[in-house]
Amino acid sequence: MRFFRRSEVDDVFERYKRQMQPGQTPGKYESLQPKNGRLEWSAENNQTWASLYPQLCETWKEHGISSINEGVEYFDFPEDRVPQPIEIHRKLAEDTDKEWGIRTIPGMLSSKDFYTELSQGHAPFTSFMRNSDDQGHSEEADCTHDITHILLLHDPKYQKVMKEFSEVYLETESQAQRKYLTRLWWHTVETGLMKESGEIKVFGAAILSSHEETKHAVETAEKHQKFDLDQALKTPIVDITKIQDQYFVLDDLEVLLDVIRDKDTLMEKINLAIDERRSHSGEEMLFAA
Repeated sequence: MRFFRRSEVDDVFERYKRQMQPGQTPGKYESLQPKNGRLEWSAENNQTWASLYPQLCETWKEHGISSINEGVEYFDFPEDRVPQPIEIHRKLAEDTDKEWGIRTIPGMLSSKDFYTELSQGHAPFTSFMRNSDDQGHSEEADCTHDITHILLLHDPKYQKVMKEFSEVYLETESQAQRKYLTRLWWHTVETGLMKESGEIKVFGAAILSSHEETKHAVETAEKHQKFDLDQALKTPIVDITKIQDQYFVLDDLEVLLDVIRDKDTLMEKINLAIDERRSHSGEEMLFAA
């Protein structure tokens, strides 16, 4: 059992990204280099997709928010092979009146580069695919994860969340404040749940790209917590490669948009969280993982 100090936990997301050099892929995967908007997906890649994507679609029908299922219907991705970047780009541009497209990324992006792409209407598309053994839950954010974000971009409100959050992040120069913005992103856009017609549905792309965690997140009600900005900011990101132990439930996307658009209040609460953290900076061995 490893114990984490608070400062160590706060940096977990950034440390994960800093391990990668530009163009490098995490762990056991190998990125492909795009050529004319296409990637040479291997037979194994296509077989993994052919098994994984239909499974995800079935899971989303039961546990995903309506916009992910509407995106599935609109994009109509092939089930027998991994979609090509040029195909995804054309459909997304058509759907959003050319407000959005994709940018194929061989490897990892820094947080600043990631949010810069989003602020310009470019949805990053990672050029590696999880292994067949990782279909249920991948520790790395592969192209399936990115496709999940892209499917959600069919919803105009989601487009606004992605762009407007990114603009707030880029306008914020303080690294300490950016850490708390990253927490907000993780607990909502990546791992958030949402109420729809009285039922709890999965909204976060990190969960949706895992059919195991999608079911886990919905079915473990004891892990649900009504979204509260102060609490979300105070809740550290522990391990982004594992199934989560806590999920925040939003009433709808407007709640998140309101938080992002009221930047003064958001920054005030972030600064209070930073001050509270500093006042407890002597704490040791906060929790185990």
